[in-house]
Amino acid sequence: MQLETGHKKEFSTLIARSGAGKTALAYVLVKINDKPAIIVDDAMQFKHDLVMDFTELVAAFNDKDFKESFYKYKKTIVLRLNGVTADDFFKLIMSSKNFHDLLIFVDEIDMVLNTAKVNNSHGFYTFVNKGRHKDLDLITTCRNTANIPKPLIGQTDYFYFSDLIEKGALEFVEETLKGLGVSELIKDLEEYQFLKVDVNNKEMEVLKTDIKWLDYFK
Repeated sequence: MQLETGHKKEFSTLIARSGAGKTALAYVLVKINDKPAIIVDDAMQFKHDLVMDFTELVAAFNDKDFKESFYKYKKTIVLRLNGVTADDFFKLIMSSKNFHDLLIFVDEIDMVLNTAKVNNSHGFYTFVNKGRHKDLDLITTCRNTANIPKPLIGQTDYFYFSDLIEKGALEFVEETLKGLGVSELIKDLEEYQFLKVDVNNKEMEVLKTDIKWLDYFK
């Protein structure tokens, strides 16, 4: 199984039903990436990394020593928004010089964003379209294809699909990734398997995730 990542600026979108192991796979992708990371986790699943709220995050990155250590040792921060909007978070990331050359992981992106309100003035829209200029990578997870933020679809470099079962999912795949025959491969996936699709190179690979990865969330 090839899980290399971090060799270039990249956006990865993981789509899988609940219980398929998408959050565990995404966390592995975070840990093997060669950049420091911020995990946006309002569901409070991540407990073993440094946890901050929004105010603490801003204060920490205004501290020179903390900021230098974060980038030098490629640390991971778990962020609890606690009522702060995703719009405010992504606007901070894009407007502040303190944030650059790092990975953002948003678990359950549709729930965090409220995707119905993502327009061209939203911080996430700016991030998706201009974040690469600050060497910002992105990993997101989502339970179904209907809730993927539209600005993200066309900017995704890697899709990871499990055995999608919701209505309209395979149609979404065929429309988004025309001519690759992705939907037929998805139908053959077994439990805890993901199909990785490299959009730019039109390459596909079946990944078998490890059930032990789920131990982190116990």
